[in-house]
Parts: sequence; C-alpha cells; structure tokens
Amino acid sequence: MKKMVRIACLLLSLLLCAVFLAACNSSSSGQSSSSATATPASAFQTTSKTSDGALNVHLSISPDHLGENQFTVTATSASSGQAVTQANVTLFTTMLTMDMGTDNIPMQSDGKGHFTASGLLAMSGRWEIRVAVRTADNVLHEAKVQFTASA
Repeated sequence: MKKMVRIACLLLSLLLCAVFLAACNSSSSGQSSSSATATPASAFQTTSKTSDGALNVHLSISPDHLGENQFTVTATSASSGQAVTQANVTLFTTMLTMDMGTDNIPMQSDGKGHFTASGLLAMSGRWEIRVAVRTADNVLHEAKVQFTASA
C-alpha cells in the first residue's frame, strides 16, 4: 500500500512539473516573438579614410545582424569631395573572434558613386571588413572597418 501511495505521489509530481514547464514555455515564446517584432532593425554606418589617405569610404550595413545583409559603399576623393564613379569595389569580411577564413563580396556600381551588394554574416560577433577600391587608374585604395553584428 505504501509503495502504491509513493508511486501515485511521484506520478502526480511529474504531471505537475510537466504542466508547469509547458506553461513557462508558452509564455516565454510569446514574449520573445513580441519583443523581436517590436525591435526595429538598425543599420551600421561609418566613414573611414583609406590607408593611403586618397579616399573617404562610407560603409553602411543593413540590418547589421547575422544572416543576409545589404552592404553599401560610397567612395569620395579626400581632396575634392567628388564621388568615385569609375571603380571596382570588393568587401573582404573576416570574423575576428573565430577563424572562419575571409569571404569576398564583389559590389555593383550604380554609376553615381554608390556600390551595393548582398552578403552573409555567418555569425553574430566582432567582424572586420576590408573595403578595396580599385580606381580607373588601376590604383588600389583600402580601408578597414570593425563592427559587431547582432544576433
């Protein structure tokens, strides 16, 4: 008889734990989906001078999180401020906190000094992007940018 009472208490305890866990799980998933919807995506933006000082490079990454992102580069002459329209621009992305190699992202020009491409940030965390701008005179100008991609 005592053994049956213990087994019944154990089963009742397990049932109550299962109900409690199910209730916690459904309320936390409701909170996470509403907070994710309420948080607007933001873009990372910065302007850097190339290592030779010849160009100013403006980089925008949107929405700046792991996964697919839209990259936009605008390059201008540091001396005249004029947009660089005749160039080949490539981004080289490197994860700083884990050795994942370096990926390259070739960019497309709109003919007005803006270069765009879609690319993948495989993980959240610290990244470095090397912006390589090869101008019409075949000179390579480079700038490096570091940023943190969110999850």
